[in-house]
Amino acid sequence: MAHMGSTEIDLVTDKREWSDEFYRLWGYVPGSVEAGIKVYLELLPAEEKERYLAWYTKAKARNNEPDPLELRLIRKDGTERHVYVKGQLRTEPADPGNSKLVGVVQDITDFNKAMLELEKQNRQLKEIAWTQSHVARAPLSCLMGLVKLLRDGVIGSGEDQTEILSYIPQSADELNKGVSDITGMTFAEEH
Repeated sequence: MAHMGSTEIDLVTDKREWSDEFYRLWGYVPGSVEAGIKVYLELLPAEEKERYLAWYTKAKARNNEPDPLELRLIRKDGTERHVYVKGQLRTEPADPGNSKLVGVVQDITDFNKAMLELEKQNRQLKEIAWTQSHVARAPLSCLMGLVKLLRDGVIGSGEDQTEILSYIPQSADELNKGVSDITGMTFAEEH
């Protein structure tokens, strides 16, 4: 369920053991190929091979826990997956010269897709907020200003008041259009 496999690498002989789920993560039937770096590297794009080899070399040299690593791989069936790799060095007390790298690999493809979807939704919400702030506020501010002028008696009767009163429905229409645009953006993104 967690799409998590494990591997154990003997850092002296480079012999590897893979869990059944590790095989499946790479698109293989468990035990159908020999667990080895060659099979592992064949599924990594060129730039990912370099990153993995640098990580592996560093893990061997540092004699402590390597930093986690996220890799993109192309499974045997051609599908692209993203995995999170975390390793830990283990030294046997009886044989301190023989260290092993124990690694856990988790498929995070679905998690990454969900994060991209959340980022998309956040961008859409920012656009809606910007529209609300800039498109709807301008006619509202105009309406509020016109009402204040009339209420405070700044505009007298006659032609000036008639002209000011003609701006009120115009600003209300602009505000209504802005609200409709915001509503349209919100519901259009849901479908």
